[in-house]
Amino acid sequence: MKPVKLILTVLIFLLSTGLVTAEVNYVPPEVRAVLARYFDALSQGDTRTLKSLMGPGLLERRIRLLDNPTYPGYLAETFGQARFNIVGYSETEEGLVVDVSILLPGGNNDDRLEKRLILIDESRGGDSSRLLIEDERTPEPAGDR
Repeated sequence: MKPVKLILTVLIFLLSTGLVTAEVNYVPPEVRAVLARYFDALSQGDTRTLKSLMGPGLLERRIRLLDNPTYPGYLAETFGQARFNIVGYSETEEGLVVDVSILLPGGNNDDRLEKRLILIDESRGGDSSRLLIEDERTPEPAGDR
């Protein structure tokens, strides 16, 4: 019984320090698919795909950056070896809210970014949904919500 208690204590410690992150249990497959394409495009510097995955609000704010000829190289260099982990998911009036932890190359917690992505359904009267990333922001600390 003691080894189990020790393992649980170590696991709780690692989760609380951020050395290990727990992925949420359920995120709809269509949300995972959009995020996989988005993170793949980030890591490859594929601004064309990024544009196709952004909703009108985010695209309007990022268009000049995405059209900058040096930006794809910056993205590939910064995110090429990054690890992306979904750490939160909820459905709100604002849209589908996905919290993501991004571990940049180098691998320590100082190189970790936390992002909140808001996805909206942009299906234009069709039968199938088309999820787009409408906003990307830094989430508020848990105590400030």
